[in-house]
Order: sequence, then C-alpha cells, then structure tokens
Amino acid sequence: MVAALFHGFYDFWLLNQRASTFFFLAYLIFIASTFLFASYINNSLNNSPIFRGRVVLDTNALAIYLLVALVGVLLFEYVCLALVYGVQIANPALFRSLGMGGFLMFFVVLNLSSIDVVQGEWFGSRLWNFSSRQNFNRAIGQRVTLSPARINSIFARYLPVQGEIIARLKLRNDNRFFLLEFDEAIHIGNHHLDHILIRSRDKHTVIEPGLKTEVAVVIFRGREALLRARKDGRDFKLLDYAVVK
Repeated sequence: MVAALFHGFYDFWLLNQRASTFFFLAYLIFIASTFLFASYINNSLNNSPIFRGRVVLDTNALAIYLLVALVGVLLFEYVCLALVYGVQIANPALFRSLGMGGFLMFFVVLNLSSIDVVQGEWFGSRLWNFSSRQNFNRAIGQRVTLSPARINSIFARYLPVQGEIIARLKLRNDNRFFLLEFDEAIHIGNHHLDHILIRSRDKHTVIEPGLKTEVAVVIFRGREALLRARKDGRDFKLLDYAVVK
C-alpha cells in the first residue's frame, strides 16, 4: 500500500495537467525513495538469518549492470515508439527521456550500488548518502601476510605470519574490523592465538594484497565474544600495530 501510494503521488505531479507545473516534486520524491530503498536492502542483507560473513558484492559490476539495464529500458521505449509512430515521434521522446532520465539514473545507480554489507548492523534511513564509497569487503577472502610495523614492538618477534581474512564485523561503533585466521596458531604468553581482529589505521584505506597497510591488531576473549550481538569492549584489547602485505 505504501509503494502504491508513493507511485501514485509520483505520477500525479507528472500526469495531471494542472499539477504538472510542479513536476520537480515528483523527482524529489523519486530521489528520496532511492535513498530509502537502498537502506532497506542494506539492512535486509545485514540482518538476514542466512548471513555467513562472506558476502562480497562487486559494486562496480552492479553499477554497470544497473546502468546498462536502465539504458536498455530507454532504448526499448525508443524502438517501440519508432515502430508504431515513426521516428518523428520517437526522436523527440528519446531526447526528453535522456535529459531527466539521465539525472534520475544517476541517483538509482549511485544508491543501489553503494550497499555496504556488515553482518548484524542496522543503518539508519539515508536521505542523502555521499559518504565513503570504498568497498571494504574486498578484503574478505584475501590471503595476507602480517609483518612488523616497528622492530621493537610487542608483536614483532612473532611475525611474519600468514592467514586469510574471513569476515568483517562491527566493534565500538566501527565496522571496519576484520577477522584474520592464521594458517598456524601463535603463542604469546598464555594466549593461544589462531584468530585476531585487524583494522586499518587510515579509516579510508581498504586492506588488500599489493598494498602495505598499517593495521591495529586486536585480540579477544574467546569465540563467544565475537558472537554476542552487543559486544563488550572489555573482551577486546589492542595488542599492537602491524603491516599487512
């Protein structure tokens, strides 16, 4: 019912002759709807009961798919008009569609290709979202080597170690933490570490092979600490800094 109401309200300002002077209201509604719809999709994916922590969306490929599909709709409309009414009608209609249609396509592609999947996180309704477009999930599934950031650091004597980034999670209102699984466990005092959390020091940097990225290394108190919906900060401790290669 809400979808039908929005659609009817959108059409009213375009199709009604008296109201068409205020056609820009239809476009404002459309733009706001794409922002809201993107947040609904994002929250549905984040809180799906079948989420397993390894959802990696290729946002570039998704943007291209959306753009090609929407351009295809315009071309289909043009061909149909040309066949039925001739090019004299179809050509002006195409140019009108390209003008405002291109403007609307920009917002559709922008919003529906900026889904940021983080297990368990709820995003607020985004009415204007031009925040970081970095695809942090590119790190998931990557094999990396952890090397010392400083020679005399606490963690340096146990490095280098290799492992795989297997999941992304939120900790202390920061959703850029990644779970790194070591190929072989390491022992630091009484701690038996086969998993750690890492997070890039630069909040805009994506962890990926080929780049030397300095990261914070965080240890945690058991698997249960990771599985809690509301994580207790006392279960997590900054151990040191390292470099991911």
